[in-house]
Amino acid sequence: MQDLLGDLGLEIFPQVQPLRFYCPCSRDRVLAALNLFGGEELRDMVEKDNGAEATCELCGEVYQIERQELEDLIESLEAQPQAS
Repeated sequence: MQDLLGDLGLEIFPQVQPLRFYCPCSRDRVLAALNLFGGEELRDMVEKDNGAEATCELCGEVYQIERQELEDLIESLEAQPQAS
């Protein structure tokens, strides 16, 4: 590493520290993101695709969102008071 990085202030720690990958994606985050599309777009997903599929670009996890979940999102959007 010293040869590659030269005088960039490389400091080698005496103990080994394991690294692990962590992705913060979750089904709840996907549902929150879908909520941003709004009722009309969600209705379109229900009618045309009978649900939705979302893939996390970070870890590759695929989330299948069922028709009923989209309908529940639409209901919650319609129940919210509209901002003026």
